[in-house]
Amino acid sequence: MKDGTRGQVPIHQSRVLVVEDQEKAQRLIEAFLRGAGITNLAFAADGYEALSKVRTFEPDLIVLDIMLPRMDGGEFLRRLRSDRTHGSIPVLVQTALESPEERNQVFANGANDMVTKPLNRAEFVTRVRTHLENRILAESYQKRLRLEAELDAARRMQEALLPPRHLLDEIGDENGLTIDGYFETCSELGGDFWGIHRYRHEDNKLAVFTADFSGHGVAAALNTFRLHTMMNARRPAAGDPAAYLGTLNRQLAEILPRGQFATMFYGIIDVPGDTIVYSAAAVPPLFVRRPGGSLTVHDASGLPLGVKADTVYENRRIAFTPGSALFLYSDGLSEAFGYDGTALEQDGVERLLAESLAQSWQPPLRHLVERFHARLSGDLSDDLTAVLISRMVG
Repeated sequence: MKDGTRGQVPIHQSRVLVVEDQEKAQRLIEAFLRGAGITNLAFAADGYEALSKVRTFEPDLIVLDIMLPRMDGGEFLRRLRSDRTHGSIPVLVQTALESPEERNQVFANGANDMVTKPLNRAEFVTRVRTHLENRILAESYQKRLRLEAELDAARRMQEALLPPRHLLDEIGDENGLTIDGYFETCSELGGDFWGIHRYRHEDNKLAVFTADFSGHGVAAALNTFRLHTMMNARRPAAGDPAAYLGTLNRQLAEILPRGQFATMFYGIIDVPGDTIVYSAAAVPPLFVRRPGGSLTVHDASGLPLGVKADTVYENRRIAFTPGSALFLYSDGLSEAFGYDGTALEQDGVERLLAESLAQSWQPPLRHLVERFHARLSGDLSDDLTAVLISRMVG
C-alpha cells in the first residue's frame, strides 16, 4: 500500500482546502494531512477568501471551521451549495459546537460530515480519506458513464458504415447475387469495415471492398471514418481498382501516423462479363467456389495502404460465372486460436468454408461464423469481417 492510499483508490494527489482562521489550528490540520500523504493543500482564513479559493484551487474536499471572521462557516456552506459548478464538493466541518441544535444546523446548511475539536488525528484522517475516496469513486463512475455513452454513439456510427440488409438484398436482386456479410469487433470499437459500391451508369456492375486498419479501439475506428469519407468522395473507374487503391494509398500516407496502415481488397464484379477484376493491399488470400463446388485460392498480397505513397498496385482478373461464390475475410478469422491452441490459418479457413458451402440447413456464412465461434478459445483478439457473395444459377 502506498502512502496516502487505501485499497485501490489513490488520494495522494487530491486537493484539500482548509478554511480556518487560527494559525495554530491550520498548522495542526496541515501536519495531520501531510502525515497521511495528502500534500496538495490550500488555506483560507474566512468565508470570502474560501469562496475565491474554491474557484481557483478547485478542491476535492473542504475542511471547514464554523466560527470564522467576516463570513462564518454557515453562510459559506449556503453559498457553496448554491454554486452549480462547485456545489457538490464534500465539506468536513471541524467545530467546538456542542448543542444538538447547533450541530443539526451545520448539516442543514450543507455539511457532509463533522468532527469535534480538539481533533483526534486518527478519526480526522480516516474521515478525510473516506470523503476523498468516495469523491474519486463518484467521479470515476461519472467518467465511465460518459465514456460508455460516447463509445455507444461511436459504435452506432461505425455500424452505419456497413451496408444495411435491405440494400444488400436490393443490389443482389438487381444483379442475380446473394450478398451476405458479418462484422464483429474485438473491443469497443473496431478497425474493420466492408461495403458495396454501385455503378449507376454501368449495368450489372458493382464493387465489393474490405478494409482493416492496424490496431484496435478509438484510433483504428477514427481511421475507418477517414477512409470511408475518402471513398465516398471518389469512386474508381470501372475496371481499374488498382488505380483506386493507389489514390487511397497516397491520401492515407499523408495523414496516418508512422506505424499505422490499412489492408484492403477492392473488387469490381462484372456480371455480364462473368469476371471479377480486383486489386489488393496485403489482405488474406481470397477464395472462389467454382460452379462444380471446388475452391480456388487467389493471391491478395501487396503493400498495405499508407506505408509508401508511391506504391503501385496490380489488377487481377478471375472468372465469376453462375454458380460461383466469392469469400473475403479479415485475419481475425484465420489468426484466431482455437481450444487446441492452434490458429485456423489459410487451410483451416478453406476447410471451414467448404463445409459451410456444402451444408444446406443454414445460410453458409451464418454456419461458418457459428462453427468459428464454437472452436474459438476465449474472446476475439482481432476484429472479424467476413463477406460471401454467391452468383445464382439461371
